[in-house]
Parts: sequence; structure tokens; C-alpha cells
Amino acid sequence: MTERLLDSVKAKYGAVAESSLSSDDAGVKAVAEAFGYSAEELTSIPAEANMGLSCGNPTATAHLRAGEVVVDLGSGGGSPAIPLKIARPTLKLTMIESKERKSAFLREAIRVLGLAGATVRTERFEAVAGSAEHQGSADFVTVRAVRADQDLFEMVGKILKEGGQLLLFREAHSPTADPGGFKRVKTVPLIDIPPSFLCIYSRVFHVEQP
Repeated sequence: MTERLLDSVKAKYGAVAESSLSSDDAGVKAVAEAFGYSAEELTSIPAEANMGLSCGNPTATAHLRAGEVVVDLGSGGGSPAIPLKIARPTLKLTMIESKERKSAFLREAIRVLGLAGATVRTERFEAVAGSAEHQGSADFVTVRAVRADQDLFEMVGKILKEGGQLLLFREAHSPTADPGGFKRVKTVPLIDIPPSFLCIYSRVFHVEQP
């Protein structure tokens, strides 16, 4: 049953990809705007990207503002960091990727797309979290395809400012207690198959007593 559903989803998306539909089409544009993209944002993104097929606008969900600092851990192929930067060009973005080949790809993507204010650091998370340059520097940290264990939260906690937020993309919604130093703000379902969620945590340095 699951394989049939996956095959069906692939076939539907593949048909759309081979069609001429784009964000210039009224129907596609209406769906994209319902997902949280503004008319200005859609104009700044190539129409062929077809944002009507997206999982929603994470910048609208997270309330990212101009000039804020975003650190993306384990950037890999550039998602969600590069789409966030395209949608919010004034963000100051640092992508952290330990593998040289992937870092080289990210630097080339920055060059080709002309993304001013975006940099790549070929380092491990631990080195970045331990550097004076990055401690308490970020308004947001984004994480995708990285195991969300206590070590990760500790590293993210060092990088975030007080009140800063962790945007954690994960495959399952976890109802467990909030990790130390963080308060869950909300969990947003993105897609059903395969399941995907955006969990937003706020960095706190003290807990108010009742």
C-alpha cells in the first residue's frame, strides 16, 4: 500500500514537472500564496520553481526578518538554507558543512545565484559551537537531516542568542519534554508522505517560576 502511494505521488509530481505549469499560472500562484508566499516573493523566485508544489513558506512560519543572522548546520545540498536566503535576501546566512565536496557545491551555488551575505564554513558543528565568533551570534539555527539528540541541542544553544529560535526539520513529531534551555513554540506539519514536520524551539536562559 505504501509503495503504491509513493509511486502515485512520484507519478503526479513527475507529470507536473514535465508540464508547462509554473508560478505564472493563476491557479499555481493562488496555491503558493495560500501556502504563505507573498506576491513579491513569488516574483523574486524563478517561475519554473512552481511554488504551488511547495510545503509552505518556512520564512512566514518562523517570522524571519531582514538582517537577521541564520546559521544552517549540516547544509549538505543546501536545503533549507539556500531557499530561505532566496526568499529573504537580506538575511545573513552561514552554512556549516564538514565535507569539502559538499562545501564546494554550496560555494558554487552561492556564486551562481549571486547570494550576497551568504558564506560556507567547512567545519564540524562542535568547532563552530566552540568558537567565540559564533557563540550567541545567531537569531535562527536551521537543522535538517541531522539527528536531534542532546548534543545537537547543546551545540545549537551555544550559537543562538537569548530568544533565538531553532528551526528543526524532522520526519516525526515528538511529544517528549522540551530539552534543557529550549521551549517548543510550535510544530508545523509539512507533508504527509513521507511525513515531515517543522519544529520551532525558542532558546531560553532561565525558567520563570510560577
